[in-house]
Amino acid sequence: MELASLVLRAFPDELPRIQESVLAISGTEIPCVDPNGRLVVVVEHDCHRDLTHAITEIEKIDRLLSVSMVFQYSDEVQETKS
Repeated sequence: MELASLVLRAFPDELPRIQESVLAISGTEIPCVDPNGRLVVVVEHDCHRDLTHAITEIEKIDRLLSVSMVFQYSDEVQETKS
């Protein structure tokens, strides 16, 4: 499991459109929106490649002012040799 938490900044009048764009990306949810222009976005995927792809798609959203990753978690099983 791969998990990341992001804080997005946008102009307040752009929030509805940006929320819609974020939620159209697989593995995303928005647990918190500040009407002043901040959104907390959680992205969850089974592999790092898909998580990275989702974050890259978020960064491409038009009129988004900034994207900051505040947390990342990876739960990969490590093989050990006996």
